[in-house]
Amino acid sequence: MENKLIIVIPTRNRADTLYFTIKTCLEQEYTNYLIIVSDNDSKDNTCQVVESLNSDKIKYVNTHEPLSMTNHWNFALSHALLLDGYITFLGDDDGILPNSLAKINDIINAHKTKAVTWRKIEYCWPTHIHKPYRNMMILPFGSGSQKIYAKSKLAKAISFEVGYNDLPCVYNSFIHLSIIRSGYVDGRYFDTASPDVYSGFCNALLIDRYVYSNEPFTINGASGHSNGTAQRFRKINRNLGQEFLDLNRKDESLFTYFKHPQGVVSGCTMEAVLAIKGKFPERLSYLEINWSYFLKAAVREYKAIDYSEDEYDELHEIACREGLLDILEELKRTAPERSVVGKIRTSFDSSRLIVNSRFFLVNNVYSAAKVASALLKFSRGAAFWLRPLLNFIRKIRVKLKGIKSYLKFRSDFQEIKARGGARFSVNWKNRLPCLEDATANTGFDRHYVYHTAWAARKVYEVGPLQHVDISSYLYFATIVSAFVPVKFYDFRPAEVYLDGLSTKHADITNLPFPDNSILSLSCMHVVEHIGLGRYGEPLDDNGDLKAISELKRVVAKGGALFFVVPVGEPKIIFNAHRIYSYSLVLEYFAEFDLVEFCLIENDTSEGLIVNASESEANAQDYGCGCFWFKKR
Repeated sequence: MENKLIIVIPTRNRADTLYFTIKTCLEQEYTNYLIIVSDNDSKDNTCQVVESLNSDKIKYVNTHEPLSMTNHWNFALSHALLLDGYITFLGDDDGILPNSLAKINDIINAHKTKAVTWRKIEYCWPTHIHKPYRNMMILPFGSGSQKIYAKSKLAKAISFEVGYNDLPCVYNSFIHLSIIRSGYVDGRYFDTASPDVYSGFCNALLIDRYVYSNEPFTINGASGHSNGTAQRFRKINRNLGQEFLDLNRKDESLFTYFKHPQGVVSGCTMEAVLAIKGKFPERLSYLEINWSYFLKAAVREYKAIDYSEDEYDELHEIACREGLLDILEELKRTAPERSVVGKIRTSFDSSRLIVNSRFFLVNNVYSAAKVASALLKFSRGAAFWLRPLLNFIRKIRVKLKGIKSYLKFRSDFQEIKARGGARFSVNWKNRLPCLEDATANTGFDRHYVYHTAWAARKVYEVGPLQHVDISSYLYFATIVSAFVPVKFYDFRPAEVYLDGLSTKHADITNLPFPDNSILSLSCMHVVEHIGLGRYGEPLDDNGDLKAISELKRVVAKGGALFFVVPVGEPKIIFNAHRIYSYSLVLEYFAEFDLVEFCLIENDTSEGLIVNASESEANAQDYGCGCFWFKKR
């Protein structure tokens, strides 16, 4: 199915870059798309440039008066809302990679999604304000895509754990117009001075899940015109972007939440959060704004670009109002001095390529798109022979990191020993180096953390007098035994002694229970292993079916079975496990009713997806399917 893809390009007095931006949009084999060029009363030859391209794919509209960026985007959007399909906004110095629209359409169809988001390539035009940045291009390598649980990602963005670009922004996403319409209130969709940032938060609030592509489809161009660049490099020239600010100041509606234009991403983020909280109070009634997160992020950013007096006064006012003045002063004192005015150096690793595009005779975003597309194709083709080299480099880095960690360990030991103290002896012979634990986040196995948490909650919900578990994760049985007696059975008995828990030997293919005798039974991440010899059991290609037959036999009528297996394309990963399709599991338990199905997706940082669909389950490489069955 060829979905209608609508590209909106808002522009004002930038005919020199707009021409090349539109050319990238026309470099597509895909046919069902439209380009809306929205002219914010330009005084240059913008209209003539659009006409010169002579394409029936382009629709030109004009405001006939200068508008703020937000009002202009709402004006442009109003023309797209007359249509149906998916929409993205593209800056007038940005670009789309050749034939990307077809790939985006394939993702939409494969996942049946209302939103596709992607990473962007960064390209600095030869006119970039900061000379060392000129012509530099950053190409992220990546392939594949995954579904993202929007509310979880939204929560992380609100607390400044991830950037707004991880959300489904119209600037790096195609969003179905039905989502945009649901955010259209009082004739407006965009409601803050940074409409791209606002759209990410608004869409994440209005959509359940979206697809994130690791492959880039667009180029984020930074030319001498760019408003974002002007704010970021104000240390070089404070007068850049002045017209943008002046037009915004004329629009009083943009200063509902802050008195002054926000010159940093953290300010734009907080502005967007406050706007959607005010616009959709029933959806965000639970949200308490943590202003300390904002102050920390804002101080760090402002230290890089210089405070204006107005900006600092507003931070000070917020801190006083929220009782955080001490925190603000401490942040000002301790936040590291940073500078965005540096250099981008050519480099290459497994995640990205940074290159000076002049080497490829690039001087605009159209030629940048051509070169970037070729480099990405080359990187995918070269991955086979580059992988051993990159793995070798990675191993060297790991060894060097290990040496560095060990040297720090030695230094820390000497410091602890020098401090002395009467409570403990400190002796080198008692050392136990733990060199890999100093991580930014706590690592964990998503399958085993989430599926056991899910099952424990379901057992509590059912409230049986006794629960029986067959060979699941032992921690699950020990914790559940705190609120319900548990009998744990395993082919390899576990010698655990706790009140409320008994452990015994059992063969899952020949369980020691009468028919229809157990009202609450779990068997999680077990059946997929049976008959593959991994745990010393005999090889049997039907071992899993024998185990399932026994589970079905012993569950009482009306009883609950909590069953967990890997889901995706049916296959054997010898001798580790099997992977089952959603329909295959339901076929095996045809005598049972499915009460609930939850999914833990692979290759994502999200949690449980409750009531996930069959297509979502089957799209996994190694997902975790959590089935709650009830025996008829």
